[in-house]
Amino acid sequence: MKIFRSIVAVLLTVAIVTLSVIMIRHTRDIQPLKIEYAELHHFKNGLLSVDEWKNHLSEIIKDEIANINLGKADTKQYLQGHLEKQLEIFIDRVLERIEKENDETFKGRMKQSLMETFIDVKDIKKGIPDYAKAMVKEATSKKNQSQIRQMLNKKASSYMKKTYDIRPNSTTDLILKKYGVKDLDEANHIILQKLARTRDVVDELSLLIVGMAVALFLIVGIGRLPLTTLEYFAFAICLLALLITGVTTPMIDMEARIAELTFSLMNHPITFGNQILFFQSKSVLDVFWIMFTHKDLQMKLVGVLLVSFSVVFPVIKMISTLFYYFDYCSGRKNKIVNFFVIQSGKWSMADVMVVAIFMAFIGFNGIINSQLGQIRNYTDDLDIITTNGTKLLAGYYLFLAYVILAMFFTLILKKRHRDAC
Repeated sequence: MKIFRSIVAVLLTVAIVTLSVIMIRHTRDIQPLKIEYAELHHFKNGLLSVDEWKNHLSEIIKDEIANINLGKADTKQYLQGHLEKQLEIFIDRVLERIEKENDETFKGRMKQSLMETFIDVKDIKKGIPDYAKAMVKEATSKKNQSQIRQMLNKKASSYMKKTYDIRPNSTTDLILKKYGVKDLDEANHIILQKLARTRDVVDELSLLIVGMAVALFLIVGIGRLPLTTLEYFAFAICLLALLITGVTTPMIDMEARIAELTFSLMNHPITFGNQILFFQSKSVLDVFWIMFTHKDLQMKLVGVLLVSFSVVFPVIKMISTLFYYFDYCSGRKNKIVNFFVIQSGKWSMADVMVVAIFMAFIGFNGIINSQLGQIRNYTDDLDIITTNGTKLLAGYYLFLAYVILAMFFTLILKKRHRDAC
């Protein structure tokens, strides 16, 4: 039975370490994909994008121009009334100009006198309705309406070409260049496929690692006899694998997203979908490095404390278990070794960090749902669907497994080896 347990311990430990290495490699692959996906769907490339608005407005203008119909009775009446006013103004201005020019010379004054004698302006203006009617008839013919639409489309296209975003968009361009595509949708499709495959692998690996670690503690940890050297190293290596994988892989994704925003402009529906407002995905070591490289001294101090209590203390504890297990230099009677093996659990703060991350997850969920939910109440003309993509990741569950199993490891060492002191 002891040989069987030893073989199982070795096999499970080798499997846990191997799968942990594979998982770390896969999480390194998945992080850039998440960041690229968030960048492509960031609201600056949608709601705040000049190019996106230009595309929407171009479609609206084209549709409105295509629906122009000058042949309607009310349209003709409006055009005729407008033309009559303009023609009257035109005739008055022409006569004023002629009179002004004729007044400068004797010959001109004679010409003006003859015009006033033989030409009655009122008679000319009487024909304005007929002139306007003829012009409207010509303008509203099918041929001329088609030419007017072409002219308007050409002018609109000219304006649109002069409208563009002057902000640099180097990050998006680099992503498109990386995948060898020219369209955001194509790049998004490629990234989503890779993300789906990698996420499935990471989830399966994390379940296998945690399941094997629990199985190892259940199979080998149950009993009263002291741990064998092989069993001790199996436990220690398993916990180190959980700790290293837990702190080097992301624990939480924080994301605020507008799934769909729809409103009406000139009686045309406009929809913006999948607009990411905020995204962060960090591991413990990522957070530590950000804090440590921050220019603020307080941030550096918090970063050092974070990594000390959550990483350094647990590692020192694992090293101390060596002295405790082998009783090297009377390690079981040494106060420092006893502190790290038996009492350091309440100082390592690893368990506190697990709770803190979980509370951050709940708190961020509540804030996002509350704040984004209020947008719906601003106006009845705006239809908005908001989603909260915040979720706990495999790194959190691996770290949680380490915290729980480390407590059991301490109990096993304390109960099975205290009597041997």
